[in-house]
Amino acid sequence: YGSYMLSKKSKSVVGVDISASAIVHAKKKIKSKNLKFYQKNINKIPTNRKFDLVVSLETLEHLEKKDAIEWIKKCKSLLAKNAILIISSPMLRIRNNKPFITNPHHLHEMRKNEFIGNLKNIIKPKFLSVYVQSEDSFKPLTNEVSGLGYAVLKL
Repeated sequence: YGSYMLSKKSKSVVGVDISASAIVHAKKKIKSKNLKFYQKNINKIPTNRKFDLVVSLETLEHLEKKDAIEWIKKCKSLLAKNAILIISSPMLRIRNNKPFITNPHHLHEMRKNEFIGNLKNIIKPKFLSVYVQSEDSFKPLTNEVSGLGYAVLKL
């Protein structure tokens, strides 16, 4: 659905998911001439094509830590000059001094500083702005240490 929304304002959009059934469903339900869907492991996407915008929402937490780092590196290699990356990650909650992940499908959640630090160190953006979801809107990330974090980076 997100790929379809982007396709309404874009020249072309590529949607990728590892789930074959998700891609079959998307191809069946969403028709747009400028939108293509591919079933693929995101860390195996070839880097010979560059994109002006890469959007990776609700992805990192479904990857093991090393694969999440590889995906951030892959994102950098997919970005054209002056491109933008929009990426999200739930910020790891701590309860009783221990990591607390509530979603059984999340393989790894990053602490706020880990998320921002990885983006700065790997992407080395010219611009970085980080937000936290607040109900149906976003606000700049300041002192929050939990919630769904969103980062907008420009090379």
